[in-house]
Amino acid sequence: MGQCRPFPALNPCLEMTLISIIIPAFNAEATIRETVQSVLAQTLTDFELVVINSATEANRAKTEAILAEFDDPRIKVFGYSEANASLNRNRGIGHASAPFLAFLDADDLWAPTKLEQQYEALQSHPEAGVAYSATECINEQSQFLRRGPAASWAGDVYGRLLIYNFIVSGSNVLVRAEAIAQVGLFDESLPNAQDYDMWLRLAEQFDFVPVNEIHVRYRVSTQSLSFNIPRTERLMLRIFERAFACPKAQSLQGLKPYCLANLYKYLTSKSLEASPEQQNPFQTLSLLFKALRWEPGLIRKPVMVKIFLKVMALLLVPRPWTPALFHKFARLMDTTTLLGYLTQSDAVPLLAAEA
Repeated sequence: MGQCRPFPALNPCLEMTLISIIIPAFNAEATIRETVQSVLAQTLTDFELVVINSATEANRAKTEAILAEFDDPRIKVFGYSEANASLNRNRGIGHASAPFLAFLDADDLWAPTKLEQQYEALQSHPEAGVAYSATECINEQSQFLRRGPAASWAGDVYGRLLIYNFIVSGSNVLVRAEAIAQVGLFDESLPNAQDYDMWLRLAEQFDFVPVNEIHVRYRVSTQSLSFNIPRTERLMLRIFERAFACPKAQSLQGLKPYCLANLYKYLTSKSLEASPEQQNPFQTLSLLFKALRWEPGLIRKPVMVKIFLKVMALLLVPRPWTPALFHKFARLMDTTTLLGYLTQSDAVPLLAAEA
């Protein structure tokens, strides 16, 4: 793994703000207004909103013009040259002045009680370093797609987080600044999946506390970095290598097959969810066979019929026709149920034995 820079000292402040919210904004003019509105609608109002506006000069100006529409002194905008989300989150941490940190991607949305309920959860559990909530997924038009996993795992969640990233996105957690000071900043060598790496490093040393309410609306966009499947695969394998090498994982080595099976189920689903011009049936089949290598029983799941039908359609039907075909037979071509198998892991008894 790449090296994480040391945590900078929090900025001194005469009247301490309670929460610093950090938004890394890259070419965010299409979504930043709705995202900021969801922040300003929070029932907990003692926060500062640190926006790291990182893009070309022209696009920074567009985002800054939108942010200038909000007449709110809590909004602080810092312009930087283009960089990945890890560096921009770290830049935001460098400007933070609060004992609690929250991260929000510039296209995601929060429910009004998100900060209040997560803060109350951490106040009720002083031993915990991180609070998280449930998530639902939306499309690029802010329309509901599907619900994510329930927020139910508490305490030492390291093993469960290895098996499946139930935090779902970088917009979920509220974390004590001192916890990040202890584990280090986001790994700037990771262009994506850096949030999962951070949650694992936090889970090595701190308890998590759940708030089982849907507080995060995570936008699924085929333009996001996670749809670069080969790179995401490489980065995730690096993250797993580090995670299983840490002392915390010495007794959890038996989880590796389950982690890899879930990784390739996730990537297969991503590959099938890509836009028509991005879809590659040979890539999908390669990922699916890797998933079956680590979880042979997956072949008996009903969703496999849908997956093979969709792949055959991609192989045999001219590409300009596939969007209409998938729309006409939407239920038959809906393979998102594959994601449901990520939370139904046979590793649960193994985790229970370790506990």
